[in-house]
Amino acid sequence: MPINGNRLFIASGHTHVQEDPSSTWTVKHNMGREVAADVLVHIDGVLEKILPQSQINTDTNTLTVNFPRPFTGKVRVV
Repeated sequence: MPINGNRLFIASGHTHVQEDPSSTWTVKHNMGREVAADVLVHIDGVLEKILPQSQINTDTNTLTVNFPRPFTGKVRVV
């Protein structure tokens, strides 16, 4: 990851879109390493950033995100 001054630029990433409501999202990112993620869910028609119940790097290419109830939304993996 290149660093420029105080800014960190991430050259690669993956966005997962969850269109069907689910309390477990399986994110296949194929990045070959453990990842960090931002999770955004639809609440009352607005996309909100939240902390899910859990985020588990199932393997080096898959992230599992769990919620207490079904949601739709997005995950941005870096």
